[in-house]
Amino acid sequence: MEDNTSDSLPPSQVGALIYSRAHSEFLSRFQSRLLSRTILREVVTLVSTAIEHSLPDAEVLVLCEQAFDDAQKQWHQSSEPSKPSVPMPAPSRPGPQFRVADPELFTGRDDKVPIRSFLLQLNNVFKLGGYPDDATKIFACVSFMKGPALLHATSFMDNKSKCTESWEAFSKALLDYYDDPDPTASIMRKINALKQGTKPIGPHVSEFAALAEGIAQLYPVQDICDMLLLSINRELRDLVLRTHPLPDNLSDFYALVRAKGNQMVRIHRLESAAANRIRPFARPSAPPVAPSSAAMPLGSRPPEPDVVPMQIDANRRRGPLTAAEREHRRVNNLCMRCAQEGHYARQCPLGTHVNAATIPGND
Repeated sequence: MEDNTSDSLPPSQVGALIYSRAHSEFLSRFQSRLLSRTILREVVTLVSTAIEHSLPDAEVLVLCEQAFDDAQKQWHQSSEPSKPSVPMPAPSRPGPQFRVADPELFTGRDDKVPIRSFLLQLNNVFKLGGYPDDATKIFACVSFMKGPALLHATSFMDNKSKCTESWEAFSKALLDYYDDPDPTASIMRKINALKQGTKPIGPHVSEFAALAEGIAQLYPVQDICDMLLLSINRELRDLVLRTHPLPDNLSDFYALVRAKGNQMVRIHRLESAAANRIRPFARPSAPPVAPSSAAMPLGSRPPEPDVVPMQIDANRRRGPLTAAEREHRRVNNLCMRCAQEGHYARQCPLGTHVNAATIPGND
């Protein structure tokens, strides 16, 4: 086969046709294109087969280019690094939803839960949603009532009062009925009744500050500080008054009272610990141990019990009593053993180891 088509073909195809006639040249040309040796061998085999069957040069060139393109595609597919498998995102779980606590039950007969605090808690619940209209809000409010307040709300609902037409009107009706008509006087009564007693100073100051917040615009700072001083214990009050100068604002004064209260507690603890501390060199004296009878020498007697001097003198008499002494004891009803009143010799607490024969005339 002659290379008569080389002039009418593109240079790349002419070069492919020329190199296809010599396997070594063909192999080196395709190696420059970074093909693997296995793929090159397949291309060379395909071109050699076409030439052996005397195919026209144009068809050989077409087969050569197709084989080259196929080999190049296969090489790129095999040489491309495998893409890391993208992990499937885990199914999203809904995060914890914010939830406010339910309002405390409102009874209407004590001030443990004032009406303003009760309505504030309800409005916080309503802001989170789930209460689309005023009727739902009113029903929710009634569900947190009991006692007289529930009876009052029930009368509103039964009589179809105008205040049940909207939540704003219903809450205003509750405020008009249960709100304190004179909050300042109520706060002053609570402050006057507030005493520290045995409470820690921290909670006491916090409770006072919460009450004083309602009268801060009506009374000067000095008067409110005096109210706090009257509510704490006398010892702590004297400790605070020794501080000069005293703070001129409430927050600093509250901090000072807390600090002095904690200081006083520490002083009391140290004094108590010092009073109960055992001296390091003071050792308790051991009680005297009576000698054991087993360790006493033969013929010795155990120690005599504690007696008054008269008893010691009477006990030291080992011989018989004189006639005068015996007559004296008999006349005065004294014991012939110890010379004491109230018993005879046979009941003498000093014992009966003295032979009765040594006490003549003994009854």
